[in-house]
Amino acid sequence: MGYFATFLSWLVDALERTLTEPAKFQRFTDRVLGPQAPEAARAGLRAALEKQTQELRERRARNYHHEPYGYARVDAFGHIMNELLVKNLGIPANRREPNAPVSYPLLWDTPRHARVQWNGVAPNIGNIGPMFRNIGEVIGVFGDVRVKPRQFAPPIYPSSIRVNKLGDLEEMLRSLWSPQWPRGCLVSCNGISVQ
Repeated sequence: MGYFATFLSWLVDALERTLTEPAKFQRFTDRVLGPQAPEAARAGLRAALEKQTQELRERRARNYHHEPYGYARVDAFGHIMNELLVKNLGIPANRREPNAPVSYPLLWDTPRHARVQWNGVAPNIGNIGPMFRNIGEVIGVFGDVRVKPRQFAPPIYPSSIRVNKLGDLEEMLRSLWSPQWPRGCLVSCNGISVQ
């Protein structure tokens, strides 16, 4: 029942308070570096935190939407496209409001579906379909991809995506099945009870 947009907004707010309130920053650095950390290490951590906070602040602005999504809903495609086409390509004019939220999909039974994504854009064949879905999801939720053009060669795309780990997660999903109703559970729907 998570609320992705609110989570991101609160995360940015918390990081900004950590940077601007000395007591919070002190607690943060003590927990990350230890209370005896040298000032140079604390300064390095501050610089890294400022950079990460700015990137998240920009992500929040890039994926701003006028209508609230509600709990357990997100426009994942909109976020993914903004991350790819705006941030990673560096073209702000490509930004589109992510305004087509859908409910979070269920994880169980995913490997047994014929197609991946809510709109069924890719066949769920071998590792290719699920891998495209998983890579897109990483990009949409805090993954990092950098497009590096090269003269006389195709661009390269260094990223934070751990493809081998995504494969491991996909393999784990194969053992995940939908939960069973407890034996004897009574379900009522529109006044009709079934057991």
